[in-house]
Amino acid sequence: MDKTNNFSKYSIKGIDLERRENKNICEWGVKHEVNSNKNKEETHRTDFRRQRDRILYTGGFRRLQDKTQVIAATKNGDHRTRLTHSLEVEQIAVSIADALGLNRDLVSAIALGHDVGHTPFGHAVERFLDDKLKDKGGFSHAVQSVRYLKKRKVRLSAEVWEGILKHDTDVYAGAYDKRQFDCGDYFPKEPGNLESQVVYWADKLAYLTHDFEDFYETEIYKNAKEYHNDLESELQDILANLITEEEKSKKIKEDIKKFETRDLIRNVLRNLIDESLKNINKLKVLKITLDPDVIKDETKYRIEKIEINKGIDNVRNEDEKRKIKKEAYQKGLIINFNEDYYNYYLGLRKILDDHYISSPEVQRSDAKAIKIVESLYDQFINNYKILPLNVQKEIKEKKYPRKRVVADYIASMTDRYAEEIFTNLNSIGSYYDY
Repeated sequence: MDKTNNFSKYSIKGIDLERRENKNICEWGVKHEVNSNKNKEETHRTDFRRQRDRILYTGGFRRLQDKTQVIAATKNGDHRTRLTHSLEVEQIAVSIADALGLNRDLVSAIALGHDVGHTPFGHAVERFLDDKLKDKGGFSHAVQSVRYLKKRKVRLSAEVWEGILKHDTDVYAGAYDKRQFDCGDYFPKEPGNLESQVVYWADKLAYLTHDFEDFYETEIYKNAKEYHNDLESELQDILANLITEEEKSKKIKEDIKKFETRDLIRNVLRNLIDESLKNINKLKVLKITLDPDVIKDETKYRIEKIEINKGIDNVRNEDEKRKIKKEAYQKGLIINFNEDYYNYYLGLRKILDDHYISSPEVQRSDAKAIKIVESLYDQFINNYKILPLNVQKEIKEKKYPRKRVVADYIASMTDRYAEEIFTNLNSIGSYYDY
């Protein structure tokens, strides 16, 4: 009996991988640029996968393992960090990309790079630095990620830069200022390609599911229930609506303890993929051309339509205008939920913001972080000679304002390192400890 050997006699070259992958990428996805003259030193990876790996081996990516996601480390060590968050974002993004026929290597690179410029201690420190640098262009972790990788001369394509930059609505909605870093080549005020949009939602969904787990499975939820009588019933209703299987949905309405996070992830992804596919198929009717700008043009049209319906031209308050722009960006993306599901998503997000992010436990963690970083920032600004020599050199060169250089240094810190420097500068310990 003959047995067919399915193994290739020769290893598969990168260029052949790109050709093979391109056959699986839909007409609206970003294709691999197959070029026999490029990357002659590389043999077994696609170009986007090489870029992903360059990000993976940066110090900034490794430092994510000791950067808080929402709340400081738990005693049993199973807390989320920026690193675990980035890995979860990649897993979700690749699953969506595979289902929609998009470029999985591109979304993987964007996902792993999207937070490499993030501050220690979570978004509280990002907001602090943004306030301190208002007169110097503000601070956005999305722009900072691009800035960090650019300063280290990490070679990435425009598609990866753009995806990292556009994973956050603040960049589109008005917070972006080129004084932090001139990202003009990557069109910060325009929506990105479909792969960028996939990572945008993968980031949001990773946040949603791990915030829910970290809330629901801790004392924070039990404490919140004592002071908010309707919390459990509100949560039951939203979760039941997010779970489309009738039998499981019914059980959740009867007893919230029957809920499992994997059901939430599965159903949320299913709705996002199904609705996104409908939106992508509509493009075939709207446009005959395969012009790469079709995706951006159509997304921009959808966003602007929502802004007009919200009466943005009549809004004078900048904060209100920014709120409308952020909502329009989120709802206008081609990669999206249907209307009902989107509202359920917002409902669950609001519960988590009100009862988890605003909980005393998280707020105390944020307050501690601000105390540490505010002290470091003020001391570094007032006496730059206590900074490492390479940071001092940047300040002396005056290429960037002192505030920006100090913000770069703080953003690069891990939680533990920031605490150690704070203790070193503020404790009465031995004079010889430095």
